[in-house]
Amino acid sequence: MFLVEVSIFHLLLIKKMFKKKVLFLLLLTFANVYAHAQKFGENREKWIFSISLAKANVLLNIELKKNSDNQWEGFIDNQQEKVVFDRVIKTKDSLNLYIDLYDAALLCKYDNEAKLRGDWVRFGLKEPFRVPLTAEIPMYSNYLEGSRLNSTKDWAGKWEIFFEDNKQIIGEFKNLEDNSFVGTFLSSSGDYRFLEGFCNQGVFYLFGFNGASAYIFIAEKDEKTGNIKGEMHSGRTGYKKFTGKKNAEAFLPDANKITYLKEGYKKLDFSFPNLDNQKINLSDKKFKNKVVIVQLLGSWCPNCIDEIGYLSPWYQKNKKRGVEIIGLAYERNAEFDIAKSKVEKIKKKFDIQYELLIAGTTEKENANATLPMLNGVNAYPTTIFIDKKGKVRKIHTGFSGPATGKHYEEWQNDFNLFIDTLLAEK
Repeated sequence: MFLVEVSIFHLLLIKKMFKKKVLFLLLLTFANVYAHAQKFGENREKWIFSISLAKANVLLNIELKKNSDNQWEGFIDNQQEKVVFDRVIKTKDSLNLYIDLYDAALLCKYDNEAKLRGDWVRFGLKEPFRVPLTAEIPMYSNYLEGSRLNSTKDWAGKWEIFFEDNKQIIGEFKNLEDNSFVGTFLSSSGDYRFLEGFCNQGVFYLFGFNGASAYIFIAEKDEKTGNIKGEMHSGRTGYKKFTGKKNAEAFLPDANKITYLKEGYKKLDFSFPNLDNQKINLSDKKFKNKVVIVQLLGSWCPNCIDEIGYLSPWYQKNKKRGVEIIGLAYERNAEFDIAKSKVEKIKKKFDIQYELLIAGTTEKENANATLPMLNGVNAYPTTIFIDKKGKVRKIHTGFSGPATGKHYEEWQNDFNLFIDTLLAEK
């Protein structure tokens, strides 16, 4: 049993730079002899995918099953959420899993019935995006079952983290009963969404994947000081070193003060095409004497998608109260029809009934030029609150989504209280 457990670890440790990898790599080859497929009849399978970033691997638990129409469907199970595949195409030679919202897919060929080899692919980018992956059907239904060798209790709590460029993030983690742990990192621009991990020989591993992005954080703790140092790997080549310490009092800059109107401005002004290519601006009759929420977003942005997941149903329940929402989309392609097709996907998925406008591209200079009255477009999403008289009353930079727990609840409370205040004004 121990040997099988070690074989699961190799997916992460094979590229790991810390000194404690040698014994596990020596045992790896011998251990793999004992692995065998975990299939549940002909209608259900569980896989461990290993996506090879530049210097470390991200692990995914993936479950596939046939539905009542005898079609394959599936999801990524990261304990806190399930990322559902929009399409699962399975043949005798290949397995392709699509996440259409982010124009992403896991495209694989079978080495044998229990092994896959392929790529994490993102379509429609300026440069080809392919990251190699492998996958196996393991003995255990969850890779963490073979990885819980150390307690994670020392990692629970609030951590203040600084990257080499002095950018600050805050990590908040909690233990689960099975000795794994979950949590996220919060930053001034948004959170890193749902992350999960485990600890082995004093090294902690925390990772996440949603189709648009992939992260793995690897850190060691100094036994004397309790401080940590580590590495963050992301995407194809992303790599940053960081240091950190436990700090229950750590806090980020006030999200309501990062983005603001330049001196001399009190109002927002713009005119952008909607998805029907009709120009929309705040002086239109539809917005007169109403509270207006303007969201700066991108279809490529997971934090924006999380905020839309709240705003879309909220708008449907509250639009008769005299409130409107306008989404300003900043896309990676300047061509209108291509940008429109990306935004239409989120409109359809979330049944968005408020205006979505194509505002520009994500390039910093372009985005800033579209809204020159702001000190800058500093993060996606950014949410701008406008009162009935057209005055900008608050600008909230970034978003703390469902992965942040109490912070997400606090954001919802603040959002609703502030909207109630604006609606009550004459």
